[in-house]
Amino acid sequence: MYPGTKAGGLLNGIRRWRKFIRVGMDIVMIKMERVKTEMDLISTCVDSVSLRHDRVSKGTE
Repeated sequence: MYPGTKAGGLLNGIRRWRKFIRVGMDIVMIKMERVKTEMDLISTCVDSVSLRHDRVSKGTE
């Protein structure tokens, strides 16, 4: 917009950083989703194990 001026450099820097931040946020969101799915898997495993344990302790299995 204003080539050669401080404002132009600042604007270009902000634009560059915005792209960086967007990519970083995407990566963070993907990581969060993966962690969430892993936590879901772990919780389902724990649920099934505890259910099995309950059955064993009651003597139904």
